[in-house]
Amino acid sequence: MAGRVFAFTLGFHENFAIRTLSSYSADAADSIVAFTYKPVSGAVKTAFHNLASIAARIGVGDHRLVGLDPGDGLAGMAASMLRHVGDYVKLGAYTRVVFDVTGGPKMLSLSAFIAAMLLSGIRSVEITVQSETAQEYFEKVSGTPFAMFRVSLGREKAAILRYVAEKPGSKPAAIAADMGLSPKTVYNKAGELRRLGLLYRRGRGGGLFPTSWGNLIAAYLELAEYFGGGQ
Repeated sequence: MAGRVFAFTLGFHENFAIRTLSSYSADAADSIVAFTYKPVSGAVKTAFHNLASIAARIGVGDHRLVGLDPGDGLAGMAASMLRHVGDYVKLGAYTRVVFDVTGGPKMLSLSAFIAAMLLSGIRSVEITVQSETAQEYFEKVSGTPFAMFRVSLGREKAAILRYVAEKPGSKPAAIAADMGLSPKTVYNKAGELRRLGLLYRRGRGGGLFPTSWGNLIAAYLELAEYFGGGQ
């Protein structure tokens, strides 16, 4: 039986996460990854310990706590979430990802929402949000409406963005030589990526670097290529 990945943003309370696991009838085929700020506080560690204990009782044996640096910003944290969740779905045993963005700081929840929107172009995604400490409301949204957010840069711009994300500081001439493109093509496409806010250049004639959003989209493109670009 194919499992699901439950991705939680976690603060000082775990009750909401337990309710989500219960509402989805989580079992041994599923896994849990909880995201929080680092350094991880004692209260969050306690909340995760309680969540892991309940999860183990219902058979969910794989549960991880991942600390993210708030200094990385929305895009940086979203990219980290995308990579961590992507590591699960690459295993092939998980057909759906459930993001619960209820807990933790608002910035963390927003990063998870961004990651979920991007991932919805590759795998089946659902987003849930509820009251953190009491069952006052519970909202579930499938990833289908998020198709409008799917990234379409075109083959050459996508390839250049991924190249720069892997080799920051590369100059257009070197990129052109490595990729078998004309220097003019690389200059033009890189200019378009800069206008989109995905790349920037340090100084006149300097190398190209990805912005935090560029790194996020590059992470998405790598995952999309792994799965053939779609569901």
